[in-house]
Amino acid sequence: MTTISLDPRLSLSVSKNHHHHHGVVMEEIEGLIRVYKDGHVERPPIVPNVSVAVASELGVTAKDVVIDKFTNLWARFYVTNCNKKLPLLVYFHGGGFCVGSSSWSCYHDFLAKLASKAGCLIMSVNYRLAPENRLPAAYEDGFKAVMWVKQQAMISSNELKWWLNQCNISSMFLAGDSAGANIAHHVATQLGSLEPSTLKPLCLKGTILIQPFFGGEARTQSEKHAIQPSNSALSASASDTYWQLSLPVGANRDHPWCNPLAKSATKLGDLKLPPTMICISDMDILKDRNLEFCAAMSSAVRRTSDTAMEDKLKLVILYGSQTGNALDAAERLGREAERRGCPVTVLSVDEFDASSLPNEKTLVFVVSTTGQGDTPDSMKVFWRFLLQRNLGQHWLDGVHYAVFGLGDSGYQKYNLVAKKLDKRLADLGAVAIVERGLGDDQHPSGYEGALDPWMSSLWKMLYLKNPKFFPKGPDFVVPEMKLMDQPKIQITYHDVEKVHTQFSTTTDLKSNEMQIERARSMSPGKFSHDKNRPDCFLKMIRNDPLTRADSGKDVRHFEFEVLSSVIEYEVGDVLEVLPGQSPVAVDAFIQRCNLNPNSYITVHPRGTQNHIVNSNVPIQLKTFVELTMDVASASPRRYLFEVMSFFASAQHEKERLQYFASPEGRDDLYQYNQKERRTVLEVLEDFPSVQMPFEWLVQLVPTLKTRAFSISSSHSAHPNQVHLTVNVVSWTTPFKRKRTGLCSAWLAGLDPQQRVNIPVWFRKGSLPVPPPSLPLILIGPGTGCAPFRGFVEERALQSISDSTAPVLFFFGCRNEDNDFLYRDFWLSHSQNGGVLSEDKGGGFYVAFSRDQPQKVYVQHKMQEHSKRVWNLLSNGATVYVAGSSTKMPSDVFTSFEEIISKECEVPQEAAMRWLRTLEKAGALYCLVFKNSFMGKLDFLSELESWCFNHGLRTVFLIIESFSSEPKLEADVLSSPALFLLRSNSLR
Repeated sequence: MTTISLDPRLSLSVSKNHHHHHGVVMEEIEGLIRVYKDGHVERPPIVPNVSVAVASELGVTAKDVVIDKFTNLWARFYVTNCNKKLPLLVYFHGGGFCVGSSSWSCYHDFLAKLASKAGCLIMSVNYRLAPENRLPAAYEDGFKAVMWVKQQAMISSNELKWWLNQCNISSMFLAGDSAGANIAHHVATQLGSLEPSTLKPLCLKGTILIQPFFGGEARTQSEKHAIQPSNSALSASASDTYWQLSLPVGANRDHPWCNPLAKSATKLGDLKLPPTMICISDMDILKDRNLEFCAAMSSAVRRTSDTAMEDKLKLVILYGSQTGNALDAAERLGREAERRGCPVTVLSVDEFDASSLPNEKTLVFVVSTTGQGDTPDSMKVFWRFLLQRNLGQHWLDGVHYAVFGLGDSGYQKYNLVAKKLDKRLADLGAVAIVERGLGDDQHPSGYEGALDPWMSSLWKMLYLKNPKFFPKGPDFVVPEMKLMDQPKIQITYHDVEKVHTQFSTTTDLKSNEMQIERARSMSPGKFSHDKNRPDCFLKMIRNDPLTRADSGKDVRHFEFEVLSSVIEYEVGDVLEVLPGQSPVAVDAFIQRCNLNPNSYITVHPRGTQNHIVNSNVPIQLKTFVELTMDVASASPRRYLFEVMSFFASAQHEKERLQYFASPEGRDDLYQYNQKERRTVLEVLEDFPSVQMPFEWLVQLVPTLKTRAFSISSSHSAHPNQVHLTVNVVSWTTPFKRKRTGLCSAWLAGLDPQQRVNIPVWFRKGSLPVPPPSLPLILIGPGTGCAPFRGFVEERALQSISDSTAPVLFFFGCRNEDNDFLYRDFWLSHSQNGGVLSEDKGGGFYVAFSRDQPQKVYVQHKMQEHSKRVWNLLSNGATVYVAGSSTKMPSDVFTSFEEIISKECEVPQEAAMRWLRTLEKAGALYCLVFKNSFMGKLDFLSELESWCFNHGLRTVFLIIESFSSEPKLEADVLSSPALFLLRSNSLR
């Protein structure tokens, strides 16, 4: 076995043109390489060389193998400890052809993890370096290494069976970063020039080029002006020096080895190149050069599927929306495509025949994630169809797609639906046009913070695939968008006298139900999965503060009685409440828009008259606004400002609205609109010259949505009641304006003595409760305790007639006297043999974070009672965590790891894997998560789901930084032709 050591002889005090015992320094890249006049080369040991040792948990064995002892050509192999045949990835390291080694720690760690997580066998080639061995030495070594693999396979060398027996050499890929990517490309070119029979049994399936190191005499814009990270290893001058040291003496940077697009180079279209994935970075000085290469590859390696696309040149955008955000994003994508001259169709997934997917050649999916990683209701049938096993891995061959997800990174299963859809489409043979986009509600600009750059990439990649999508280019848009002649909906006004007696023979409750059903059925913001008619109406019978008035928060306990209906629900279920709006705000909106509140209307899509049952029954305009249009709570979308600009008669208002609607004005719009939580009514009042038709307002004003609350009671304990624990939301905007949550403030303001009918819907919750024979561990600080109150009530009733397993509950609040929610309830069940009592094996422990100088949280109480926690965990307990704190879930799970590690005497990494197993087994649930915890468990789950597909349809790369701890930069989904990666530079 051979290892290569970097030359440690280095005197950093010597610089270019300074004398040394080797003479004058002729070429130098500071800290990387120094070449003296006598030919001596010094390479500082900037990265340590490491042995073949690999962390045992990766399940990978690494060995060094000599290929040619005369040229000192060797390779480091990474073989997973399994008995399956795996594809072979031949990897070439970077370093400008002049520095680097397969034994560098950064490459060793990266490739060991890649072999483990991607399921492939890796051969890392240690080629000869320049200037001692100028090009084509590295190309020759790469070609020789590949042909050596062929030779070993043919002779079935016993000495090398430890990797040959696991190698599927008929599925080989070439890959590399920087100069290594350049080598991979030129080796692939040389292999492509051979007769296929010459390579057998080898078969080159594809190449992966990560920021390929190319050059040219003429500078590109990114080479001139790119803003690089401070630790970037490649500058324009360093690039020039690398080429000076590695190209044949006398050659310039337009040599074909440096510039594959130079006039002297063979045209890419004349080369027999395999499917190629190209990864490009925004912050790399070679970005523009790589984009040029990418475009040239795209036009040279035109796929038959591209030809098929030309026959049906149409962009189909399908959305799966629960609350309307995905619909908004999809419609915006459709408008932007139309502005660029692209034919487009926008549909909900439940309006699309899933079996016809193979007939659509270009699809864009915009999908939201709800609950605990659930698909939207409108997408459930579509998703079940896609999961059919009989579809096969080639069902979507020839289909190109893109996925944009909407989610909240505060939840553990952030954008899970988009991630699963992305993977499933690739598994069925479809090809990604662009890396999936993930919109985040936590971003200052909401999901649009990710949508705007993703949309720009989508247009560019569509144009690269087929310029006919955008005849004038992806950046050309109609200077001033022409509104459709008419809005999408139509309003018909009816004679008041004919409809005035519609409800004269019905009861008040039945009248309310019919009004709500009619209004919601006509709302353009509704979905086919929505239930227009409420499940029932509730009457509030208790409205009790749970916190002291001076505590700084207002948490209420509400009890409701069910009216004229029999309902059933389970603990852990959710109640959706349709809030009432301020009559003053509704009247102000109607007056501002010059509407007649007493007129009767029907609303339907333009061109139809009766699209939904009951939509032809008129409803009073004011009632329609009250029940469907959120005029005084939700902030409007950007599109409203764009449409308003066309109805503004004052020039300064028109210009301001146009600016807000533009990409340049996005940040200012965020400050004015979202951050201030400006309402539609306030926006209209700020622009008094705008007079919009009611049709446009109905289409664009946010839909009044139900609000969901965890039920905090047991139906068994309260057969005709529902209890809620609600934090009355209030905050102050940056401009010191007081704001309150619409629904929570409305409920808090209701008087139980008044007879207000509250429309509600029951929904299955995301916290399923195990049978009474299984123990429970509950962690719920603050209002996170809400569902657990129902859990305890249910378990207490069960314990009367049957034996029940222990329940352990950790609660947290600030002060014992101010916000100890349900104090008497918890204490009563933790004493005298109650279900939370220690003598039953459970317990109730409270962390008061502010009652002592040192803050105490629920995780500290868990540590105090670690033996009790572990006792229940080891006996099959189900764990539930609920709360809204940013750090709480992460700290709780760190505490679990530490408890398991301590009580079992195992490393904390093993404890984390044990927790992961618990979650997969359905014994761990979290109602709210924040980003910090995602880093712990989602990282593992993402890696576990990666695959290395033989057809190069799905390739995931772990990208690491040389100067810091390993980190996951991006999961890269490939196209058979090329891929554009937008991330920080890897150099």
